[in-house]
Amino acid sequence: MSIERERTFGENSEIVTLFMEVLMAEDMRSAGKWAKELGVPEAQFKKAIKEAGVQPDAKKGACAYYSRQTAEKIVKKVGK
Repeated sequence: MSIERERTFGENSEIVTLFMEVLMAEDMRSAGKWAKELGVPEAQFKKAIKEAGVQPDAKKGACAYYSRQTAEKIVKKVGK
């Protein structure tokens, strides 16, 4: 483990590293990123998440991340 990473994340550096590896491996993105990629207005996408009570596949602090499978289900709820 690099000294720089230890300074940045402290004791949680291994957890942060594992979390980021999972995000990259599973193609997890924020609601805004999925909305843009899938061609859906961001406001409608986020509204569909809220109305359907969809839980994020992963969270890091206040950030919520969704898998492609979850994002595609949300797009169906938007009606695209």
